[in-house]
Amino acid sequence: MMRFLRKGDCYALSKPIKNRYYLFLNSFQCLLLSLSTIYYQFSCNVQKSRARGTTGYGVERDSRVRGVVKERLLRIARRDGRRSAAVLSTIFCVLFSFASVMEAQAQKPRQGGATGSKNAELAVPEAGVVLGDRLPEAFWMQELLLTNDPLGREKLELSDFKDKLLILDFFNTACRPCIASIDIWNALQKEFKSDVAVLAVHLYGDNKLVSAFADKRGWELPIAVGNKADTLINQLFYAHRSFGQVWIMDGQLLAIPKHKDVNAELVRKALMRKPLDIEMNDYYTYFDKTLN
Repeated sequence: MMRFLRKGDCYALSKPIKNRYYLFLNSFQCLLLSLSTIYYQFSCNVQKSRARGTTGYGVERDSRVRGVVKERLLRIARRDGRRSAAVLSTIFCVLFSFASVMEAQAQKPRQGGATGSKNAELAVPEAGVVLGDRLPEAFWMQELLLTNDPLGREKLELSDFKDKLLILDFFNTACRPCIASIDIWNALQKEFKSDVAVLAVHLYGDNKLVSAFADKRGWELPIAVGNKADTLINQLFYAHRSFGQVWIMDGQLLAIPKHKDVNAELVRKALMRKPLDIEMNDYYTYFDKTLN
């Protein structure tokens, strides 16, 4: 499911992770089909058993009486069979319709983040966001949930960093280049604390493991987790699921550098509005020529 990107600078998911809720609904539908089959077979067996006179009906040994009773039982079995079939069909249709509606709701695209009410609707432009493009105004209104925040915040809004060099570093705990990138920023952000805001964004993994992982690495920067807006923000810059860091300054996408090129000197150039003179990490971005 995962693979390293070219030149060892990024790490991406080549296949989307299926929604657990979607899998549950599919399993629920399969369960309904199985239960319906079992119930139908059971009903048939009961009806046959009644027709043979083995379900508790008292039948005289006299063959004439047995024949009369058997004929009545067959009529009862046919009548019960029709009723059972009707009840079974009704139950199955109701449950199957319910599961289908729930599945449609699960697959319905949702904009914004997990906090819901405050997040403005963020739409990804058809051509994405490339170098020099201004970020949509809705981007700055996104509210993200946090863990490992040195200031003890549980959430933040991106507009808090509109006047700084904002670094969004998308990562996963299984991605070595991603970890190396955040290690670099964990050191640099202490030097540029007043001018640079660094926000690590955890994607496509178990969010419960992030806090302990950050403690083990000694990271002292906020990490955005568990918010649907995280993935949507990632899609602004990457045509396909990918990890990497993006630099945003003066409301524009300034750079998507390779982590090996990031150092204090490069940060100073950015803050002084000087050309960075580096090769961008364009893999899976909207300006990746190999995707055209």
